[in-house]
Amino acid sequence: METLIETDRATIFDILADLRHYGDWLPHSLVFKGTTAISPGPIGVGTTYVETSPWGTRRGVVTVIDRPDRIAYWQPMTLSPRWLGTVFVRVEDSLAPVGFSTLLRRDLQLRFRGVVTLAAPIVARSFVSEIERIQKWLKSHAEARTAAAAVT
Repeated sequence: METLIETDRATIFDILADLRHYGDWLPHSLVFKGTTAISPGPIGVGTTYVETSPWGTRRGVVTVIDRPDRIAYWQPMTLSPRWLGTVFVRVEDSLAPVGFSTLLRRDLQLRFRGVVTLAAPIVARSFVSEIERIQKWLKSHAEARTAAAAVT
């Protein structure tokens, strides 16, 4: 999924990498209740975090940090109840300059284990919808931040 954002890569990268402040720009949704239990220290490869939803818990880890080009996460999600199985989630954001703007591309890879495999297409659509929502809010926040900085 791709979104063109009218600001520089570094601004977008810094927003994406700042797990502790997602709540400043990304409202909660049915499937995103916030990022918590973030390991101490600066965000980098190996940083862990937890995201919960009514369907389960994602225990994520940052796997790639390449400022300002790329950031990736591994987020296995144990479903609730546990007998439903696990969704293995890999997300990679890549940022490419396009003139004075940035093309954000979010690649999503899902693997399923357990009963959830039977609902894989529905679950995948839910993930895609949430990514579209995130990109909309990220675009709005990043562009507003850039506009505010230009005024000062």
